[in-house]
Amino acid sequence: MIRKLINAAWMGIILIGMLTVPGWSRAAETYAIDPDHSSITFRIKHLGITFVYGVFPNAGGIYTFDDADLENASIWIKVKVADIDTGNEKRDQDLQGPNFFDGKKFPFVIFNSLSITASDADQYLVAGEITLHGETSQIKVQAVKTGLYQDSAGDYRSGFETRFSVKRSDFGMQYMTAVADKVELFVSVE
Repeated sequence: MIRKLINAAWMGIILIGMLTVPGWSRAAETYAIDPDHSSITFRIKHLGITFVYGVFPNAGGIYTFDDADLENASIWIKVKVADIDTGNEKRDQDLQGPNFFDGKKFPFVIFNSLSITASDADQYLVAGEITLHGETSQIKVQAVKTGLYQDSAGDYRSGFETRFSVKRSDFGMQYMTAVADKVELFVSVE
């Protein structure tokens, strides 16, 4: 019952978004990102010798996609900073604090695409903006369509994956020189 209410709430959010965000109302396929089957993981080098890995579970968002009309394709992802999980509670609290994400002041990381173009079969160049720690930076990433599935109810699911890196310093995060500036991200959405 609760899952049905949550699903109904997501559909309401999608419909409102389609009416208020330019371009989404004309798209052929609009998908809500499934947080149970999507992942955003990252790694960052510590002391220049080893990688520390983490995950942002429960990522939400919407993407609109139509292979025949990429002009109206878009993706919007929202991640809650408080959800960060590196497997170490003390480190997670430090990452949420003012020296890094400053989650109380900037509670979300948001990605919003500006354009999506085909670069090869099932591969796309996605240009967009990441807003993090109160700063917005433009990036371009290669995304791969990982599949399309129709379930027994006739509903479709599709998936995309990308890997890219950002610099913490581009978002005003210059604290802690023991941690690398470059952060590698692995994003897989369904």
